Amino acid sequence: MQSPTSYELPKARAVYGLAALIISLVGCAQMPTAGITPSAPSSAQAGATTIVAIATPAAPQASLPQFLGLTGLSACVSTGCQRVRNRLGARFPGLEARPPMLALTDPANMKEDTNPSVKAAAEAKAEQDQAPQKVKAINFLASLGCGKCYPDTEAALLAAMDDCNESVRFASVSAIRKAAGGPCRTCCNGSCCSEKISEKLWKIAFGTDNCGGHLEQSARIRRMARVALCACGSPCTSQDGSAPEEGPSVGKVEKTEE
Repeated sequence: MQSPTSYELPKARAVYGLAALIISLVGCAQMPTAGITPSAPSSAQAGATTIVAIATPAAPQASLPQFLGLTGLSACVSTGCQRVRNRLGARFPGLEARPPMLALTDPANMKEDTNPSVKAAAEAKAEQDQAPQKVKAINFLASLGCGKCYPDTEAALLAAMDDCNESVRFASVSAIRKAAGGPCRTCCNGSCCSEKISEKLWKIAFGTDNCGGHLEQSARIRRMARVALCACGSPCTSQDGSAPEEGPSVGKVEKTEE
């Protein structure tokens, strides 16, 4: 048997040393770490009663700006600037602080002691913002009709035809035209062609004021009112039988709507 050479001995020692290091590392990884306190049990049994432990709430974690002190510094600078501004306001009134500009629909603008112009603007803006919701409701009512199952539909459509928003008035007249002669799912007859509705449609289509102007300013609403009158079986022309100035004609509108 040959003795190991001087070159093979350091090589073998290195291999053995590396293997011993790996074994020691694996053993340390498998051993439990000392000093770790086991978590407290969440419940305990005392006879027939189970006691549930309530965990202590965790301490609030500071954000990065708070940890760096930027939040406190910002508040300090803001307070200092406000004090300087108040001091200078005695000599320069234009530097005095002003209340923030509110949105028109802010609830503060609806209070009783609010300036009348601000309150009126807030109410008008809120009313205009409800137009899409009103149109959606009118379209739903049109799908149900004005039968006995829904007696309030007629009053709702009459009120919608007097709405200040043009899109709401157009939706109401269109709903009457769609519901004319079209039974709904739950009623025997869903037509909204009552005497009140027909009179209102005629005023919208042909009504004029003392100066000879149209009561309804929108041309498309006047045209749709004539179409709705024809769908309800009422005369869809003026009393003198003359054709309306604006087009298209009733027949053309009916084809485009269908």
